[in-house]
Amino acid sequence: MSSVEARVADGETVEARYEGGETWLRTDRRLLRETADGVDTVGLDAVVGVRRTSGDRDTRLLVASLTALTLAVVLPTVAVAVGVGPFTVAPAVAVLALACPVGLVLWYRSSTVFLEVQLDATVQVPWRLPESEEAAAFFEGLD
Repeated sequence: MSSVEARVADGETVEARYEGGETWLRTDRRLLRETADGVDTVGLDAVVGVRRTSGDRDTRLLVASLTALTLAVVLPTVAVAVGVGPFTVAPAVAVLALACPVGLVLWYRSSTVFLEVQLDATVQVPWRLPESEEAAAFFEGLD
């Protein structure tokens, strides 16, 4: 038995379970989740609803694509300044110029969609799961 299951009180009925990066239980009275920091609980009366929300995008892809754009502009300028012909560096500039929009598209698509529990109180860490059929089934009936 996991530590989240040990927190289920006598008389509570477990209605749904979600296993992923965290273990979640929905009982007839509350939601429980087990994270690396411990077990958190919230009463079902505090749940306002469930909404779809986007997570953060991978900023490394944005930095890489903007760096490629900067190098595509600076490289031929530096090449001309040191006496190298601009056509000598043209293949490298072409690769960098193509890497920029590819990186921007990958950055834009890197956002993860979550199903987030809306609570009537402010919480430090949002109660959310990556969107999936299992997560949708877990939250069914809460909104």
